[in-house]
Amino acid sequence: MAQKAKSKLFEWQQRAALGGECQKCRQWVSKLSVDHILPDWFIRCFDPTDDMRFEDEENFEMLCYVCNHIKSGRIDKFHPKIKHLILKYINL
Repeated sequence: MAQKAKSKLFEWQQRAALGGECQKCRQWVSKLSVDHILPDWFIRCFDPTDDMRFEDEENFEMLCYVCNHIKSGRIDKFHPKIKHLILKYINL
């Protein structure tokens, strides 16, 4: 029987559970969370099928719980990838 392909988001979540360095505050923690650089609500505006939300590794980053909670559903206009990602989604 064929195995169901795992999403890229799921793979990142498995790696984040192992811990590491937060990409925002650079603190080492035992468990990270996967954050979307551009939030889900923004992506859904341009990709209603939600395919890009789970498969675009360019839009993922690993943050500690505190940094992820502070960012929440906001767009960080100072993130180095933000301009590139916004243009990418607008031109879908």
